[in-house]
Amino acid sequence: MLKNGILDGGELSAALDEESSKRYIAMTCHTDNADAEKAFLHFVENIEPQLKPRQFKLSQIYLAHPLRQKLLGEKKARYEVLDRNTALHVELYREENVPLETEEAKLGQQYQKLSGSLARMKASKIELTPSRATVLWVRMNSTQRQFS
Repeated sequence: MLKNGILDGGELSAALDEESSKRYIAMTCHTDNADAEKAFLHFVENIEPQLKPRQFKLSQIYLAHPLRQKLLGEKKARYEVLDRNTALHVELYREENVPLETEEAKLGQQYQKLSGSLARMKASKIELTPSRATVLWVRMNSTQRQFS
């Protein structure tokens, strides 16, 4: 039963990681595509914040499971890394970090959008020095900061 739970959890995690990666790649490859940006931000703002506490709870359940030690005794080499990583996840997880991680992902998205626009400008043979890029970034984000 514990092995099946581990396998099912791994499949779910892989499916979620795949969807996150698809949205991230679409957003970074097409920084001017509003739909790709919206899809990525939806995942970051709505799915991940709900997912992280659930993953934490599943990790706690695994660590407290009565068959855990038996599983490690039988196949330590197979489950040792999973067990160690799960214990670290529980030790390091803090609910108050979830909104911070969301904000960090959103800032990363803004960076990708800016660097993508710079790459397009460079491809269009427009000279854009780092100082000009900084001015452009400040102008693009000044209205956002005024309302924050």
